[in-house]
Amino acid sequence: MPRYQHARVLRAALAAVALTAAVVGETAVGRALADRGAEETGRSALARAAMVQARDVPEGRASRAEAARRGALSGRPVGGPPEAPAVPGARPVADRAHGPELPAAAILRRLPARLDRDGATILIGSGRAPVTVTLYEDYRCPDCRRFEQAQGETLARLVADGTVLIRRVIESSLDVRLPGIGAQRAANAARAALASGRFPLYNAALYANQPPERQDGYTVARLLKIASQVPGLRGAAFDRAVRSQRYASWVRASQRVYDRYDRRVHSGTPGMEVNGRVVDLEKRMDLARDPEALRAFLLAAARD
Repeated sequence: MPRYQHARVLRAALAAVALTAAVVGETAVGRALADRGAEETGRSALARAAMVQARDVPEGRASRAEAARRGALSGRPVGGPPEAPAVPGARPVADRAHGPELPAAAILRRLPARLDRDGATILIGSGRAPVTVTLYEDYRCPDCRRFEQAQGETLARLVADGTVLIRRVIESSLDVRLPGIGAQRAANAARAALASGRFPLYNAALYANQPPERQDGYTVARLLKIASQVPGLRGAAFDRAVRSQRYASWVRASQRVYDRYDRRVHSGTPGMEVNGRVVDLEKRMDLARDPEALRAFLLAAARD
C-alpha cells in the first residue's frame, strides 16, 4: 500500500476511536447527571414532605417535624425507630413534648367529677361509694406532689371500682409566703378543667408538671401547655378562663374551706379525712407513701 494511503487509513481509524470514546463518555456523563438529578429530586420531595408535615402538626410536635425536615435535607431516612443509645446500657430519652406519661391516665379520663353542693369542693366518683376521702392540697406544695405520685393511681382505681368518693379541697396559701400567685392560677385552671369535664386527668398533670416551689412557675403559658396533655381540654372557653382568672372567686371559696380545716387540725398539706375522721399523715406516713397500705386502710374503712 502506498505510504499516503496508509496514513489516510491510520487517520480514519484514530478518528473512529476518538468518536467512539466521546460517545461513550457523553453517555456516562449523561447517566451520572441523570442519576444525580433524580437523587436531588428525591431529596427535594422529601424536604417538601417534611415541610408540609411541620406545618400541619400541632405545636407540641414541632421539634419532631424539624428533625424530619433535617433528615430529609441530609438524605437520611425520615422517621423510623430511635437510634441506639450512645452510652452502653443507657435508655433512649422519651419524647417529652407532651409531658411525662401519667399513671392511670386511661382510668382518670373516665372518672366523673363535679362541683359539690357547697360550691367550693370537687367530688370525683360515685356518691354511693362507702368511703369518702377528703384531700386538702395545694398545687404548689412538693409534699402534695409526692403524695399524688405515690397514691394517685391507687385512689383512681378505688374510685373507678366504686369503693371511694374523693372530695378535693384545693387551697393556695403558699402564695402568701412565696413570690407570685402560681397556686391560685393553678387552682383557677383546675376549676376551668372541671367546667370542661376534664378535671381528674388535668389535676394529675398539674402535679406531674409541678415547678419548683419557690418559683412562680405556674404561669398562664405553662398551665395551657400542661392542658395540651389532656385530650379535649384545650379550647376557647378553657383558654379564656385560664387567662382571665375567671374562677378567682371559687379559688377564694375553696381557700375558706381549707382554712376552717386548718384551724381545727393544723396539719398543713397534704391533709386527709376518711369518712369525716382526720388521718394524721405525719404519724401514718405509710398511708402517704405505700399504695398497698393505703388500699388496705380504705378497704377496711369500707367494711366498717
